[in-house]
Amino acid sequence: MEVDGGGSVGSSSVDEDSSRQTSTTAEAGSESTQMDVSDHVVEGLIDEDDEEGLLESYSARNSDEEAEMGDVLGEMGLNQDQLEEIERCKQQGMFVSAWEEDETGIDAKDMGDPREQFLTAAEEGATDTLRMMLAINPDYVKSVDKDDYTPLHRAAYNDHVEAVRLLLQNGANPEARTSEGWTVLHSASAWGNYEVVGVLLSHGVDVNALSNGHLHALHLAVNSQEDKEKVFHTVRYLLQAPGVDVGVQSGAGDTPLALARRTSKTLYELISAYFEKI
Repeated sequence: MEVDGGGSVGSSSVDEDSSRQTSTTAEAGSESTQMDVSDHVVEGLIDEDDEEGLLESYSARNSDEEAEMGDVLGEMGLNQDQLEEIERCKQQGMFVSAWEEDETGIDAKDMGDPREQFLTAAEEGATDTLRMMLAINPDYVKSVDKDDYTPLHRAAYNDHVEAVRLLLQNGANPEARTSEGWTVLHSASAWGNYEVVGVLLSHGVDVNALSNGHLHALHLAVNSQEDKEKVFHTVRYLLQAPGVDVGVQSGAGDTPLALARRTSKTLYELISAYFEKI
């Protein structure tokens, strides 16, 4: 299949928009929709030798690629609204201690509120605290913050794999959306948290969910500025998901391949390999 990686032109629209399997009990009723992506080779996409070569290439290119890219967001032509949305999303994913940032400055979290305590425990990966609080009130798993982030979102973007599993086992909604329309998969993908991505995909989440700004998890993963090897594995896991729409266009008309062409030679090769196999 011939692919033109530059066929989608225009500014990139990036808005806020797992390792081990989840427990047998939690997944017993949905085995047919689940997949094992935690052992790390994309079946039929690239073989193990090719994967090693791509990873070596990825590491070797890091410094040169970063120098060539300069200000990636600027080169990709993101408009001010999109940049502000990315900034909001990143800030919402960087809670610190008992403080959180909002539009007017720094506000103390209300740690007297048990739901905030539960959200913070998820954010910090404090599984013992989560278990204890769930035993008191199972509905804590449905808590949300002012931006509609759930405990599962917070555990996912902070890469707390065991907390993610625990929350899923206790009824957390893996398709919950923030005020920007981000699913938990969007949050994990944007931060390059591939082990969490694997757990979510194994749980049967919708890999093709789109944010309010019409962004797919692949758009967010390809555009991620996190550790390059983590991003590589995140993209690879997403490509392995059954039914993934690799040709999906953002609101500005960019496909993941078009984004990769501008941001990463290795991701471009990885996504191109997918098209060659289908």
